[in-house]
Amino acid sequence: MVGIAVTDFHQAWPWNAHRWHWVGQRMGELGALRWHADAQHLGQALRGARRVRTVAEPHLAAWLSDWAECLEPADLFPEVAKRCDSFMQWWKVVSQGVATAEHWLTR
Repeated sequence: MVGIAVTDFHQAWPWNAHRWHWVGQRMGELGALRWHADAQHLGQALRGARRVRTVAEPHLAAWLSDWAECLEPADLFPEVAKRCDSFMQWWKVVSQGVATAEHWLTR
């Protein structure tokens, strides 16, 4: 797994130091390899890979589709067949039988 930060994106949408620290720490927990470079250099580096897959990320769509097979993210919550008139009504349906949020994060 390779974590990437595309400088082209971050020049247009800069992050503060606190956010960089938090994201960097979490990326380090998910994988040891992280790249921070412009889109051109990332594309060149990934071009030599036999296969590159990622979860589609709308903020990086301009580049990711050129570099990788982009998979749609899994739905976090199940579909609800009947319309709910409030958030609480919806929440009762989707969280029925679920004791902790970890249920959704480990699916």
